[in-house]
Amino acid sequence: MTANMADKIPTTRLRVVIVDDHPVMAHGLRSALEASGPVEIASAGDARTAVELVRRMRPDVLVIDLRFAEQTGDMDVIARAVVDSPGTRILVMSQAGRVMSQAGRAEVLEALKAGAHGYVDRAASDAELVTAVWAVRASAVLPSELAELLLLAEVHHPPGGTGFTARELDVLRCLAKGYNNHEIARALQIGVRTVNRHIDRIRDKIGQRRRSSSSGASEETEQQ
Repeated sequence: MTANMADKIPTTRLRVVIVDDHPVMAHGLRSALEASGPVEIASAGDARTAVELVRRMRPDVLVIDLRFAEQTGDMDVIARAVVDSPGTRILVMSQAGRVMSQAGRAEVLEALKAGAHGYVDRAASDAELVTAVWAVRASAVLPSELAELLLLAEVHHPPGGTGFTARELDVLRCLAKGYNNHEIARALQIGVRTVNRHIDRIRDKIGQRRRSSSSGASEETEQQ
């Protein structure tokens, strides 16, 4: 299970757009979401339809399969969604086990830099996929493998060089161990909402590296 998925499924209506050119996968996720609670779902199998749906529907969550059809540009869909529907949370999926590879981690990192808020493996169970979709609305969903990669980057930078605060690094270490948000809260003796904020800030800083990589500006120190 992805490290920071929520333990409970909310009961408020969730509007979701699924972008996947594999009909069986898209249908399976739709069915699982419909069984999980009140949802409104639209599906797209190509980039143009996906962009139009997001612009018109302004969904709570956009679920997009990375490399869903390589010629259509999954990163372009993410970038357009960020502009056209800033309130939409973006969850990316990739093929089973891909995040375990260096290329796969780079791909997920690129999606987060483009504006995605989380990642889930396509090989996850229906329950895990559904939980990730609901969870990403409240907090970024970062896999333990990516947390390990970010911690490794910290080791190879001077103190503070990655821009993460001490508390954010504590959260990353917990994510790397596979903890969910409630387990992180207990381990660090802070509230779950505080954990959510830290994880979102980590995700935001990943994106800021792309937008301001040449500026050299230091990150603002945040309160724990």
